[in-house]
Amino acid sequence: NIKRVDPGPGQAYLRPVIADREIKAFVRVKSLKLKFYSRANKKFINSIIITLIAGTLSALAIAMSSSFIISRKLTKDAASLAEGLNSLAGGQRDVVFPDKGSKEILSISESAEVLQKELIKDDNRRKQWAQDIAHDLRTPVTAVKAQIEAVIDGIFKPDHSRLKRILKELKRLEILVEDMNSLSKIESSENSLNISSVNSSDIKSILKERFEIFAEEKNIDLNIHTEDFYFKCDLHLLLRALSNLCQNSVKYSDPGSEVDITITESNDKALFTFENPGHIEESEIEKIFDRLYRGETGRSTQGSGLGLTIAAAVIRQHKGEIKAENIGNRVRFSVTVPLTVQQA
Repeated sequence: NIKRVDPGPGQAYLRPVIADREIKAFVRVKSLKLKFYSRANKKFINSIIITLIAGTLSALAIAMSSSFIISRKLTKDAASLAEGLNSLAGGQRDVVFPDKGSKEILSISESAEVLQKELIKDDNRRKQWAQDIAHDLRTPVTAVKAQIEAVIDGIFKPDHSRLKRILKELKRLEILVEDMNSLSKIESSENSLNISSVNSSDIKSILKERFEIFAEEKNIDLNIHTEDFYFKCDLHLLLRALSNLCQNSVKYSDPGSEVDITITESNDKALFTFENPGHIEESEIEKIFDRLYRGETGRSTQGSGLGLTIAAAVIRQHKGEIKAENIGNRVRFSVTVPLTVQQA
């Protein structure tokens, strides 16, 4: 017979283990529930609470210390970056920006360095521009001044020939000022392209109309070949660039020679080539698009020296390319512009 023993208050009962009708074992234990009125339990609970509070305070202290250190480092890097930007805005161009720190600080530093390089280039362009203006304006102004002074002093007579020479210098000065003004507008960041759809045959007709008489006066055959296609560009500006190249080809060709111009479509680009007899020194090829640069041949001819510079500026604004090269005993200028130019 097995007597069932029910657990009393605060006790737990486990079913007896029975084998071969005999009770082998049974377990009866008191409740595992903690009694808060027990002194030992109070000490245990208090120690847990103290440990939790101490851990929380320690974690909070570590977090605040880490935040302070990180914040101090970020503040220092940000202050250094801000100081550099203020120096850059004040005209300093040798500013050293932070090369260590967070990704955000490094990203801003890299952008600031790029900005500084562009500002240096812009400063150099302005200085060169001022020097070029002073240099090239000085020649005609000096010539006109000298002749007028000579006439006043009685050295030269104010006859028709003398006045014609003075007028020639004044016209050269006028052309130079106009070309400088045009180049300044073209290179200005505020200048935008007036894009329209243009037929290549229209380009051919305009170039032929503008320069056919000029070529005939020098007994030069002006041959213009074109494929019929459409492309987008600023017609006024592009014609300015192409006209400068066409004028150069005719101007520097010997009488009785040929000037060949081709307008074709190639690889989603409009290709313009201008060929005429001649040769450009290899040392000059990289310089001929610079402001007011004039090679040995150009020194003896009239002009502002800005024609090729203006052409290059217009082509760059169209996201195109321009280059000069010697092909045998002929000079070739090549221009490529995308068939589709986005509105600036």
